[in-house]
Order: sequence, then structure tokens, then C-alpha cells
Amino acid sequence: KLIEQGKVDYQIADALYQASQVAMKTEKDNEYGLKVLSYAKYVCRQVVRREQNCSIWEIERFCFDNNCQVDIVNLFYKILKAESPFLFESYIFFMERRRHPTKRFYLPRRKTLKVVVDDLQRLEDTDLKFYGLSMPSRVGKSTICIFFLSWIVYLRPNSHSAMGGHSGMLADGFYDEMLNLITTQEYCFAELYSELHPGCVLLADKSADKHTINLDRAERFCSFSARGIDGTWTGDIDISDGGYLYVDDLVRDREHSLSPTRMENTWQEYLNKMVDRKVGTKVRAHGGAKELMVGTLWNVLDPLERMRKLHEGDKQYLFRRIPALDENDKSNFDYAINGFSTEYYHEMRERLDNAEWMAKYQQQPYVREGIVFKADELRYFNGILPEGDHR
Repeated sequence: KLIEQGKVDYQIADALYQASQVAMKTEKDNEYGLKVLSYAKYVCRQVVRREQNCSIWEIERFCFDNNCQVDIVNLFYKILKAESPFLFESYIFFMERRRHPTKRFYLPRRKTLKVVVDDLQRLEDTDLKFYGLSMPSRVGKSTICIFFLSWIVYLRPNSHSAMGGHSGMLADGFYDEMLNLITTQEYCFAELYSELHPGCVLLADKSADKHTINLDRAERFCSFSARGIDGTWTGDIDISDGGYLYVDDLVRDREHSLSPTRMENTWQEYLNKMVDRKVGTKVRAHGGAKELMVGTLWNVLDPLERMRKLHEGDKQYLFRRIPALDENDKSNFDYAINGFSTEYYHEMRERLDNAEWMAKYQQQPYVREGIVFKADELRYFNGILPEGDHR
């Protein structure tokens, strides 16, 4: 009743948090505890809105800029920390707590990426086996998925997951980003990990040469591995029950995409090298090893597009396309920080031919082989021959 009437304060929010901890830690009732935590977050937001007429993130920004602390912000993060083993979004928020708001990845992009976070939560929580995400380049799709895989190794450090891309150079970047999330003081991974797995070693083993990371204990098959599709998978990588195969950008560039032979070879390599390393899909209640495929759709032969066509209508396969421009011709990625404006995408549309624009930016590839001229420049026979000799 007090929540419904808006008669809330810090003490009520804190009481809700304490009640959630009793439910989750003493009574082992996570479902009820998460419900109470959700109420506690709502109360925190209401208190800040009523007393300061702003969001809790604005209050936090003030604290950063003035080197001070506010109790309601600290309580809000305690709630996020308690939710982190269950809610991916809360995990990201808490992971970036030490970063200045202007340096954070997720919050400035949340307006668009929230749907992706919700999809990834569904992939983890339900019987989905596969999630395919297509978005334009440089809009954050890889980073949000690397955060997701870091969440998985935080939850299950003894499971085995792997990331794969078009080359070893791409694998270098995957490995460096994952290691940065797990080991640096810029992020709060160690704090979350030590509370969820007391007594467990954070970083048991790593190899920059092999692009592998082991949490808790050193094993032959690692908590996390990164590898190019051109690298060695058989015998080196295992994707276990509770683990994920994360495939990102198998198509190297435009030249690669325009070669049907190279695209077919890439498809076969993906099936025979990467998918082959997953355990059976009936090992656990929610589907054994699962898969996440991400990329920019270059053409209809792109592995992500082929997967969509193969599994269209299958309820265990979820595909999401987020184009550069929405139905109102406005940018979907005009982020508060490092975004892409509507004007930027309009300029790109004017410069590119329609097929390339629709594929790379609008995520709608179509077959254009055989058309020598642009479709809007073609002239068609109307069925009537002009008079005169046309031999």
C-alpha cells in the first residue's frame, strides 16, 4: 500500500532489501526474493524522483563529479549485486559501477540494447537453443555479447564456452576484452565472483597464445576460449553443458561476401569445426550447450541468414534484426555517447548502392546477381512495338 501511495523512503527500500536476503539466503526462495528486490529498486527510484526530481543515474553522476556518496545510490547497487546471479542487466550495471558514467558501455546505449539484453536473458532462462542477432557494424553488438559470456563464466566457471570469428586477429580482440572484464579493477567482476563462489580462485590459468582463460581451476578444456574459424578447434575446444558457442562475424569483409565459393566454405567450416564442438542439446533441462550468433548481414549466403531460413518457425530459435533506420527513417543507434545520428545514416544511404545499404545497414539482404544496372534505372518493354524497321 505504501508503495502504491508513493509514501516511501530509504528505510522502506532498505527493509525490502533485507527481507529479500532472508528469503534468498535463509529460506532459499529466490523467486520471492527477486520479486522483493524488484520492489526495492522501484522504491529507490521513487525516493530519488520525489526528493530530487531526477533519476538515480543522475544522482550517481553527481556523486562521481563531486567525490561524494549518497545512501540511496549505495543501496541501489546492493540490490543490483543481489540480482546479478539471476538478471543479466543487473550484472552489467554492477560490473560498470566503478566507471565514470561517460565511460560506460551499456547505460548510454540502453534504449536500443535493452531488447538484446532481454533476448539474452531469455536464451539463458528458457529452452531456447539458438539466438541470432543482426545489426550494423560498430553499434555495440559484440561488446554486449562479450558481457553476456562473462556473465556465463561468472555463473558457471567450470563450464566451457567458446567464441569464434573470421580470423585469429578477431580472436585476439575477443580474448583481450574478456580478460579485461574479468581481471581489471575497472570492472567489478572479482567482487561479484568472490561472493558467488567463496574460496574459488578467480584466475586459475590463462594463455594469450591459445586465447584461453580458466576460472576456479586449470583444466584441459577452458572456461573461455577464443578462436578464429581458421584455427584449431578439434581436440582443443569443448563447449559443455551450461556453456555457449558464441559466433561473431564469420564473414571477413565485402570481398569475402561477394564470393559464393568462399561463403559456402565458411558455412561448411562453421558446421564442421564450431558446431561440432557442442555437447548434445538434451543434457540439461534448458537445452545443453547453447549458441549465440551475431553479425552484420552481408548477403543471403551469410551463415546467420542461412540459419534463419533453416529454422524459421522453430520456437527454440530466436532471431532479432535491428536496422540502422527505424520505420520512421530515424536512427536506432543515436546513442548518448558514441552513437550514429539519423543524418549519418542518411548520408551513407545516399553513397551506397541499394543492395549494399539494405544488407549492411538495414539487415535485409537480397539476391542481386544478374542485375547489371540499378533496378530504378531499368526500362521495360510495354508490349507495343514502335513503327518502322527494327531489324
